[in-house]
Amino acid sequence: MDMDRGLWLALAATLPLFGVEFWRYNDPALKLDIAAPLLIVCVVVGIGWMSGLRRRLAGREFAPAVSETPPDWWLAAALFAFVGWHLFGWIRASDPVPAMRELLKIGLGALVLWGTLTFFPRDRRFLEVFWTTSLWACWLLVAALFLRYAFVFRATFLGIQLEAESATGRNLLAWVLMPMFLCALFRACAFRRSVDVPPLVFLAAGLLYIGSRGAWISVLVGLAVSAVVSGLRRFRACLLVAAATLVVAWLFLVLAVPAALQFPRRALFLLSPGSVPELHTYEIRLKLIRDALACFRESPVIGLGLVGTERCINFAPHNDYVAVLGDLGVVGLLLFVGILGIITLRLIGGQPVGDGAPWLAQMSCGALAAMLVSISALGMYSTPVFWLLLGLFLVEARSRMAETALRSPVGG
Repeated sequence: MDMDRGLWLALAATLPLFGVEFWRYNDPALKLDIAAPLLIVCVVVGIGWMSGLRRRLAGREFAPAVSETPPDWWLAAALFAFVGWHLFGWIRASDPVPAMRELLKIGLGALVLWGTLTFFPRDRRFLEVFWTTSLWACWLLVAALFLRYAFVFRATFLGIQLEAESATGRNLLAWVLMPMFLCALFRACAFRRSVDVPPLVFLAAGLLYIGSRGAWISVLVGLAVSAVVSGLRRFRACLLVAAATLVVAWLFLVLAVPAALQFPRRALFLLSPGSVPELHTYEIRLKLIRDALACFRESPVIGLGLVGTERCINFAPHNDYVAVLGDLGVVGLLLFVGILGIITLRLIGGQPVGDGAPWLAQMSCGALAAMLVSISALGMYSTPVFWLLLGLFLVEARSRMAETALRSPVGG
């Protein structure tokens, strides 16, 4: 195995650490909080860029992309414009220090996306190994957290720290578990092996134990999109597997965690909000959105500047679409939605779909849909892991297109 593939596998093995608050580099003075996988992806992308530059200086072609298809210049232009508009937002920011941090995160995220799309190995089988490695690392991490929170802390919710019980930050872990659960589900449906059962059950139990209603809704949307991608007839079997998994996970949680477990009442809230009045946090979030939109009206075209919305309402809006609209105006939101639209079209356009859709295609399309729904309740768009996952989904679509082209008869 070459060094590049070894680094990509190291990234896969540490990818779930984006969802927890340990094994990180933390600098309180600079307010830096860097997860281990971010360091790895920076190294592997940096090596790729230096290798490509060396090839260019030697008069050869730049380092190859994941397939023989040409670079996606529409996506490159949209990314460049989006980062540039963030630079303009930083210039206009009333508080330049936190605004600079947001600018650096967005710039890093754009480089991570483009570097992943450019330098990930052109091997679909390796891509499957990458996601399988990440899946197993994730469920083992969830199992370790479960042991601590269910049997040591006797906690109501699954947390994101090992040494002490954490009451906040659960949505970060839920956001990482969403694509991993879909990965486990479609892999289990594709291969039908008993070895795929533990990851599926533990990830389902983890999502339930976290108690994030937004994550549950996002996963349901992802499953609906996956049903369209794979075809309803083929998806019926996966739906039965998902239902059985949730029943087993529910029974497992009922037997393993304290009586104070909150996920049944949180599930009841989705069906009958009036029955659980203590969980009306949606009203709080809707008020934040209304306040943010009121601030947006002060400068609707170009926005208030980076972190301007948070300063205006004295709280994070917990909605990336509203945050971008308030900070960067209509221009910034159009660029953001444009990038997400281009990526969505690339995933849909990476045939085949329907009954011939591979499990990675089902996972990528469903996970993208879940992510786009989840950021309406979370602030994730400026984090590098958001752009890394987008890059990995694009790698899957591009490799699928290349594989389809190889199988197609030449000359029609």
